[in-house]
Amino acid sequence: ENIRRWNEENEYPKIIPAVPREFFEHMKDKYRNRFKRYSGDWAGAWTGGKQIVYPISTAMVRWARDHITAAEKIWSIDALLYGADYPAEEIRRVYELILTWLDHTQSPHTPEGRFTEEEMRRDARLRYGLASGAFSITNQLIQKGFKRLISGIEADKPSIIVFNPLSWCRTDIVYVCLSEEIIKRNFSLLDSESNMTVPYQRIPGENRIAFIAESVPPIGYKKYEIIFVDEPESFEKKVYANGNFIENFYYRIEVDDEGFISSLIDKAAHRELINRNSVFIFNRLYEKMPRAAGINPVSAGRARIKAISGPVFGSLVIERENSPQTKTVYTLYAKIKRIEISNSIDKSLLGCSEKAVGHFTEGQASFFFITCPFNLTDMDHVNVHIERAGFFLSCPDKSRLPGAQKQPFSHVHITDINEGGKYGLTLSTKQSFLCWFPGDPMLPIDTRRWSPRECTLMLAVCNNHKKYLTKDKGVVEFQWESPSIPIINIDYSIDTYMGQFNAVKASRMGWEFNVQLMSSFVRQGQSGPLKDASLSFLEVDKPNIQIITLKRKEVDSQDRFIIRLQEISEMEGDLKIRSYFPIKEARYTSLLEDPKEIKPSTTDPIKIKFKPYQTITLELCMKQKTSDTN
Repeated sequence: ENIRRWNEENEYPKIIPAVPREFFEHMKDKYRNRFKRYSGDWAGAWTGGKQIVYPISTAMVRWARDHITAAEKIWSIDALLYGADYPAEEIRRVYELILTWLDHTQSPHTPEGRFTEEEMRRDARLRYGLASGAFSITNQLIQKGFKRLISGIEADKPSIIVFNPLSWCRTDIVYVCLSEEIIKRNFSLLDSESNMTVPYQRIPGENRIAFIAESVPPIGYKKYEIIFVDEPESFEKKVYANGNFIENFYYRIEVDDEGFISSLIDKAAHRELINRNSVFIFNRLYEKMPRAAGINPVSAGRARIKAISGPVFGSLVIERENSPQTKTVYTLYAKIKRIEISNSIDKSLLGCSEKAVGHFTEGQASFFFITCPFNLTDMDHVNVHIERAGFFLSCPDKSRLPGAQKQPFSHVHITDINEGGKYGLTLSTKQSFLCWFPGDPMLPIDTRRWSPRECTLMLAVCNNHKKYLTKDKGVVEFQWESPSIPIINIDYSIDTYMGQFNAVKASRMGWEFNVQLMSSFVRQGQSGPLKDASLSFLEVDKPNIQIITLKRKEVDSQDRFIIRLQEISEMEGDLKIRSYFPIKEARYTSLLEDPKEIKPSTTDPIKIKFKPYQTITLELCMKQKTSDTN
């Protein structure tokens, strides 16, 4: 946009943007084979400034990034089912907002005292607008598109439709809101495919229920029918909580009087997961003070513990008075091997330096993080796998470029820790992506060594600048995110396993924790073209291949769609792609969607070959299905 405006307003010089292909062709023609060659990752620690300075905006951008591809899939299905107008401009706008926000120009990293107060406040408003805009547009796209999608699912009885936007069959938790007339009555919940009764759990004080949806098809839906009965349903409690502990088939968690985890037992492995010899406490918030050598726990205040048991899930809810870590919830499920931990942190109660950040001062922000001291003590045989876009980095190894930072590190969703190929755990985060292990007594800042002294994973929360030196008004009270939005949420989950690291299982855990099953109530009597109890719109037959997105092609005709696939576990082989919609033609394209001459040999199903870590982009000419809905 800026280049276009410059060229319209100025005769000379004209700016000609070079796309990557043109740039690399120029470099190749000019320098031929005189380039030095390196292979490896440059790490992602430099992105940490986003996390600690803009934690709330970071959370919104991460959510939008994970869900915009779900919106693309949903609207592609709507276009093919109902002839719906594909919202190409809104989707393009979301990507533009995300990419602009991710640009490495955060103002706290420029020399202090260079900006006026108004310039700083304007910058903060614009940056928050980028993140909130991406979040709100994506949310609107999903809500509107999902409502349209389920409008064509036939329902003879009051029903709940569960949609899975990910590309593999999954079993996961569902929370759904029901109408007053439904929630006040006695009813059974029936799996329309198996005709089995499904246990559910009412949420106290709300019109919501929770249940476990089993085997929901990839990029597809499953229907559950509501059957009214005379007597209230009674289900056996599968998750039991009482006092300071909670337990299911897989795990047992105990918390101390302040609500922090004192014991976490993996029942199948008969193993304690908490390192009780560590100086750190599990899930506690810590502070690194400016210019101080030590690390201090943040005050926990007075804690109240509420225990919730149930047939579907159970929770320990900890609320703290006079503490920045105001609320913590530990949740276990009946049929899901996953521990979920949720923290609400009030940034307005966090400590900060009394000195201003400026050129002639020594003020630095206090830095806050949550610690997870795991009981994997054989550090000589601990391997760490860090999820990046489409692959995993392993540490320690030589997978990084010479001189690249090794700590702190950033991940997409998960960091996996494995002890000698015998036992491991996978930790997935939602809002935060910056992690590290304690190496030196001080925090590991820009370290190029990989030498963790214990298996304590630290999750970044934020820093707390409150005073800045400005160009025009001296020292002012200022924060890069508005004090009117003080709550920072830090949610993460943990899963454990026996044996070696599995890239497919780890990646799936991260995606499932971050992209939940979607659900909605459908009234009795709805008609439409979708009559199946469950249905997949698009699927692949190999677990190591993920369907990243299904979207309408950005240029040309209305009947052409793009499917992008990613191999994630360093394997090669043959792949079959099956579609609910008839495919008239398929051909390979570049990442920029330029068509190639090579075409798959068949289209029903599509059969192709894949290589390790390959990204495959296909252009599909798909036949639209249209039908009236009521």
